[in-house]
Amino acid sequence: MKQQHPANDRGFTLLEILVVCIIILFLVMSVVAMIARVEEKARAVKAKAEIIQLAMSIEKMKSDTGYFTLNLADLMRPVAPPGISKGWSGPYLESVVEKDPWKEGYRIRLSANRSFSADYALGGGSSLFSWDTSFLTSTYLRIDNPDRRAITGGSLVLNGVLLTGSINSASLPMLLPVSLAASNNQLSVTLAGDADAWIRVTIPAVVPARETYLITSYGLDRQPGGKNLDGDITWHSDYQKFE
Repeated sequence: MKQQHPANDRGFTLLEILVVCIIILFLVMSVVAMIARVEEKARAVKAKAEIIQLAMSIEKMKSDTGYFTLNLADLMRPVAPPGISKGWSGPYLESVVEKDPWKEGYRIRLSANRSFSADYALGGGSSLFSWDTSFLTSTYLRIDNPDRRAITGGSLVLNGVLLTGSINSASLPMLLPVSLAASNNQLSVTLAGDADAWIRVTIPAVVPARETYLITSYGLDRQPGGKNLDGDITWHSDYQKFE
């Protein structure tokens, strides 16, 4: 006798197997994508925590010395970097926090919103100012004698290098090409002449203000700009919050 098989005992067709495989693959991909998003959000949270840690260290350095730094390595120095002579109580960071969770370096830049200008009376003086080389490295100093007082001599030394030793009434105003260093620069001036003599030294290019700085991680795409997880994570010191 011929054995009968119920109709519902038949096997799966190739098309049905393919459909099931596609559904399983879609579910797996959805879970993987969700896990990846969670991991990237966790990295963004970690980046914000590290940026706040950097900001606190920078603010402590500013409180102690009066100056910010553009070099994160300065925050880990046990002794003061060149140009800072007093107030240093570093290191301000106990561990290295130079790279974000995407293995890219954190970027500190000073907000460019003013020009350097300093006046020096008889005898001279010294100024320490910050400069962000991502804006401009080579520029020039302008030396003026606004009141046209008699100036008989003087010199300018930038970061230990003598720029000129022939300042006098006849040579002013004067333009001196210079190359500035990242972070802190020290300008020392000597001046001789009338009792009321003074000069003004300016950099006629935009110099980042020491009072405002930004700390940025470029995020997942490691590129400036972007949106959502690809967007920049930037701390603005003026507002004490992320942009």
